[in-house]
Amino acid sequence: MLGVLPLLGRLATKEAVIEQMKSVALIHFAAHGYAERGEIALCPVRTANDIPQEEEYLLTMADVSKVQLRAKLVVLSCCHSGCGEIKVEGVIGIARAFLGSGARSVLVARWALDDESTEQFINRFYQHLFRGEGASESLHEVRKWMRGELKKPKVYVKKALAFQQKIGDRKGESADYGKLGQFFQSLGGYEKAKEYTEKVLAIRKEIGDRYGEAADYGNLGTLFKSLGENEKAKEYAKKALAISKEIGDRKGEAAHYGNLGTLFHLPSEYKTAQEFIEKALAIRKEIGDRAGEATDYANLGTVFHSLSECAKAKELIEKALAIRKKIGDREGEARDYTSLGRLFHTLGEYDKADEYFLKALPICKGIGDNMNEFQIFCDLIVLKLALFNHKEAFRVLARSILVKMAGPAFRLSTGRNTSANVPQDTAENTVRWMDLHTQVIVYEGQLDMICGTVGAELWISKLQWDGMPEFLKASRKPLYAPSKLEKRETGAFLKSYKNFGLYYILNAGHMVPIDAPEMALEMIKNVLN
Repeated sequence: MLGVLPLLGRLATKEAVIEQMKSVALIHFAAHGYAERGEIALCPVRTANDIPQEEEYLLTMADVSKVQLRAKLVVLSCCHSGCGEIKVEGVIGIARAFLGSGARSVLVARWALDDESTEQFINRFYQHLFRGEGASESLHEVRKWMRGELKKPKVYVKKALAFQQKIGDRKGESADYGKLGQFFQSLGGYEKAKEYTEKVLAIRKEIGDRYGEAADYGNLGTLFKSLGENEKAKEYAKKALAISKEIGDRKGEAAHYGNLGTLFHLPSEYKTAQEFIEKALAIRKEIGDRAGEATDYANLGTVFHSLSECAKAKELIEKALAIRKKIGDREGEARDYTSLGRLFHTLGEYDKADEYFLKALPICKGIGDNMNEFQIFCDLIVLKLALFNHKEAFRVLARSILVKMAGPAFRLSTGRNTSANVPQDTAENTVRWMDLHTQVIVYEGQLDMICGTVGAELWISKLQWDGMPEFLKASRKPLYAPSKLEKRETGAFLKSYKNFGLYYILNAGHMVPIDAPEMALEMIKNVLN
């Protein structure tokens, strides 16, 4: 495509690549990148007797900084090529080194790359580039195209659905509705996913598919959990459980017991959660479901952690971790390391907590699990603040923001629909910080038309926090900006209980610091004091 002879395989040695970089207008790397700073693995010069050292094949920041480049564009089609160390001056990584050596533009990846989608992306990018479009415009066009490709499965399934309806194939129709539900669920469209899953359920009831009916009730329970409607989630999970027991589906029975166990969050419900998960565990041991067994051990560990039985919690989570290592469940392994980190944080063993969080991070990076990587960064921030290491906390915060922005699972729920549709992980993180006695503050511009106060009040009211009943009963306290204090002109209201507070900033829209700067500063002072 580029009309040049590329350096491939054994020809792509570090020495050869550096030499070629000096005289070309476009540099393209398709290689392995290292997660920390995006450094690029090239081909070592092999001899019969020695094992190659990293410095012989790893293209580092130092190597790039020694080269004077004339390239208009550098394409780093490598995993993590946009990563680096967060410093005051920005992200210090391999991409920064190319810019510092004279490259005008660098195209990077912030996470691990999938081979097939990367090939499609790069081919399209160069097609636009060779038409005379700039690098930024080409990138914009390819991203538009890829978003369109994401919608194609929905179009195809809808066509298939229309055909099934035409020929009267009710079973096929239910399968297509199910696919549409899964599609919307994968994009975080839980309301739409619920709508299609309910259609599947209606057909399955009509045609007498009891296995499918149980699965649909279970899926609806999961969707209601994602929407923060715990009581509804429990109702549907219990219906799924009853059908699975009736038809003798032991695997389904275990799954529904386990799901029910995760829906009881209040201290008065912990014993109920324990009972359900123990029933799931017994069945999974009986039928040899090792992955399910690990899940149940981990969930039981969380329950015992909540009951402050930390020794028992540690024992259970370690059992889960051992199974997951054995069966190769990397995502589960990362979750267990994270749970152990939180457990040691509770015990005040901060070094141990840090150690386990840092074990989980590279696994999440390696498998491209941006959402859990972000949650671990949140845990690390809380840990650093507990150690009064504010500088390190802000450094971790900067890294977490980059991960959250990069993550494909990043969703923004606005107050426009006022349906309290905040992502489940956001709600769970908020409650976890509260339970760790960290001060949690939410602020809203009174005139905000993007994230309205009604929506904020709705999702806050659904948080599974012990202090929520008292918070909801608390009265609002008026606050005044210094320049308005004498006239007692209210600038904001604060509603708070213990370590949680909600600020209503008057005469401010979405951009509170711009619309009401004096009151915003007063709020920050109030929080810090």
